[in-house]
Amino acid sequence: MIKVPIFNTSQSWTRPALLIFAGILFGLFQVQVVAAQSQQSGGEQTTQLEQNPPYQQYEVKAGETLYSISKSLDVEIEELREWNELSDNALSLGQLLRYIPREWSTLTRETQSEAMETGASIIRSTDVETTEFYIVKSGDNLIRIAGAHDMSVVDLKALNELESDFIRVGQRLTVKKVVDSVAPVAVNFEQGSAPQGAFLIYTVPPKLPLDSLLRTFQMSRKELAYLNPDVNIDRLDPGQKITILAPPSRKYANPYTKSASIIDVGQVAISVYKESDKANTTTTGELYNPEELTAAHASIRLGQVVYVENPVNGRGIYVRINDRTTENVLQVSKQAYELLGYNEPVLSSSIDGIAPPKTARIFTLEEI
Repeated sequence: MIKVPIFNTSQSWTRPALLIFAGILFGLFQVQVVAAQSQQSGGEQTTQLEQNPPYQQYEVKAGETLYSISKSLDVEIEELREWNELSDNALSLGQLLRYIPREWSTLTRETQSEAMETGASIIRSTDVETTEFYIVKSGDNLIRIAGAHDMSVVDLKALNELESDFIRVGQRLTVKKVVDSVAPVAVNFEQGSAPQGAFLIYTVPPKLPLDSLLRTFQMSRKELAYLNPDVNIDRLDPGQKITILAPPSRKYANPYTKSASIIDVGQVAISVYKESDKANTTTTGELYNPEELTAAHASIRLGQVVYVENPVNGRGIYVRINDRTTENVLQVSKQAYELLGYNEPVLSSSIDGIAPPKTARIFTLEEI
């Protein structure tokens, strides 16, 4: 009888299986320990960042308040008071305030880590809005003061922590300092002190009538309104800033004077184009327009501008020669004829009652 050996399979396979299972558990335990250490390290770094925020300093300038500083730094007033242990809103000139940039608290941990690793700045530049003080005068109200300083009434009340619309004469209010445009400021304007043709920013003084302002700058109402489309020029408030055009500081002599070597061509007969000549072609190729100041002559150079004067009434105008005539006569357009007054009735000075022929005197700056 052959005996077959019997193996205890449970004993032969149990020990290796236990060893393999134990190795797997040990490996998982090591991974968890590493992860826990990494998380703890990251937590410590985050806690360290939160416990040691990057405080920066800000120096208080003239006219600034906690409200204006909080706006320029993009932080809350309560945060400024907490960071600097302030019991009220009083500030002194040159006082150093510490603050935490808004970007530090809003950036994610990944962005902070990346910024620290690359050395990139995480602070964005902000436009600082400056302020100034305004003393309340008789007749002032919040609407007028806010409008003169480019603010809303809500902003003005918030800036000064006003709970009502009541203000008193002599009260000092913090207002937005109006930033002028690229135009220079007209300060203590004097005749001839400003460059002519320059646009200036002008601060309206108290009790200045509009007519006086227009005379000072030699402007019309229409011109002032065009330069200030958003301003009611009929109601200018003291302290309001408007744009004006500097008047001419120099006067230039008229070149068409005796000192300009004007040549008196002499006196010639004058006539006017007929109505049927309208739109006919002139010598220069233009079409005759009765509304333009043009004329025709037998010998004066085409294109030349001459001064024509009516010797009876002394009226004179400039006309441009653009056509030719076959006779020694100056033929002018209907508009020129009427401006010179030749269409008006003239009292006859002759004995027989016949009106003398109409003549005109011609002047030019160059030889014909």
